[in-house]
Amino acid sequence: MKDIKKYAIQLIVIILCLVCIIGVIHYGLNTAGTPKRYENTIASIDEELSGVLKLSALTTGISATITAIPGDTGTPIAEHLMTLTTWLLVITVVLFFEKYSLTLIGKLIFIIVLPIIIGTFGAGLLKHSKKILLKSVNGLLIAALIFFAIPISVGLSNEIKETYEFSLDNTLAEAENAKAKTDDATNDDSDDDKNFIEGAISKVTDAVSSTVMGGLDAAENFLNTLVESLAVLVVTSCIIPILVLIIFVWITKKLIEVDLSKPLLICHNHIDKSAK
Repeated sequence: MKDIKKYAIQLIVIILCLVCIIGVIHYGLNTAGTPKRYENTIASIDEELSGVLKLSALTTGISATITAIPGDTGTPIAEHLMTLTTWLLVITVVLFFEKYSLTLIGKLIFIIVLPIIIGTFGAGLLKHSKKILLKSVNGLLIAALIFFAIPISVGLSNEIKETYEFSLDNTLAEAENAKAKTDDATNDDSDDDKNFIEGAISKVTDAVSSTVMGGLDAAENFLNTLVESLAVLVVTSCIIPILVLIIFVWITKKLIEVDLSKPLLICHNHIDKSAK
């Protein structure tokens, strides 16, 4: 009779583990691994990604337009703008990584990692192994931290932007204004220079037109605005995710040092004693 109760308890543990494994795999395939589960997070990333891509295109266009202006007046501004496009590329890569990692991490955790952890947890209960239980509980905590890392970092980034009222719209408006004025500057120069000889004489004897100076001033203002915006984007898109990861690693390390399996073993031993 005692053996029957013991085997019954073991059978219940096995069945419960199988049910949990089937449940998490089903959730991974139908929810955690689909973009709909992260709709708000992806929408936030897409909005920022769209702004960064448009800003990168405008920055490149402004730099190229300034280069077309006769003389070396706008060369330093053009070079600085091209340097900053590298940072925009880095931010773009990070945002794409965050966007597509959401569903991949969800599938990986719920379809592969959690079933292994649940199986390990069940084996620990059946074998009364404190070591196996500790590994499974710690593994579960690590999986949870990894799963929530990107949504938490995106949420923190949005909170910072709202707190400081940061928006790419202002920077994009400044970029479009600079692009329009630099285009006018090059067009103004081409209209004035009707032929090569007149153009050569005008470049030597005439001062830079007010239209050209207006274009350069607009480009310089945009450069300053872009530097400020990049500082915020680097913090919200790059530094905050890294800090969140570092904090989660630290939390995981501390949790691994805590023996969370002892209460589970006490509960399991109590069930065994009652069965006997």
